[in-house]
Amino acid sequence: MAGLPKLLVINSKDKDVGSVSNSDFEIQAQEKYLLQGISRLVIVECTVPNVYTNINDDNNILEFKEAPAGPLLQAFIPVGQYNVTQLISALETEIQALVTVGNTPTITLDPITNKLVINMALTGIILLNKSTIAEVIGMIPDQDVVNVGLQTSLPRIVNLSGLPIVYVHSKALSSSYGIDAGKGLTNLVVAVPLNDAPFGAYATLLPKDLAVSEIVYESPRNITNIDIRLRDSQGKLLDIQNMHMTLIVKLYFS
Repeated sequence: MAGLPKLLVINSKDKDVGSVSNSDFEIQAQEKYLLQGISRLVIVECTVPNVYTNINDDNNILEFKEAPAGPLLQAFIPVGQYNVTQLISALETEIQALVTVGNTPTITLDPITNKLVINMALTGIILLNKSTIAEVIGMIPDQDVVNVGLQTSLPRIVNLSGLPIVYVHSKALSSSYGIDAGKGLTNLVVAVPLNDAPFGAYATLLPKDLAVSEIVYESPRNITNIDIRLRDSQGKLLDIQNMHMTLIVKLYFS
């Protein structure tokens, strides 16, 4: 006869001393005898903090040159959480520090298209496709943005949405047949959207459809220690600093 289901609460506050961080940790199960012969689990709740700034070390470099053939210039936008006004101010400051004296940039946001327009005082600038900030400011991937006279118009809208989803991975909890179309085999447990969680707040996923929150094992599993890692869509480990995450699962037994 199958045993009654049990709730398992996993909180980064309970991580082992040797764990890397609050988003890359392991927990030794204290009651191992209660975690034997697990046939499946259902995600009941998952809570993670949204501490991921929309300008970070991965997307804060603008590469450009003064037209038509000036030297390569690199502007570094300070890491932080920006609105459009703040982003425009930072871009103007960093560009002006690098261009020819007097070639002052004036950046505006078209209120109808939500696209940036850069006007230079003396010589237009060309935005280069290697810029890591390309998607944020509205560049097309792998395409330079060439000036027309003193004006450089971005072809796409500004994207300051930041990180959209946090993926929770665990070898101990995941099934053995998870597949990511871009990465191959994966130990993904659940994905938590951050859309409704402002920067600095917590995002909580309460799955309503068991079909998307249930993990079934091919054979009964014993859990002795639990590993948790938070990653982005590219598989990069995320850091929640001194904040904590919680995963609650309901365990079913064979």
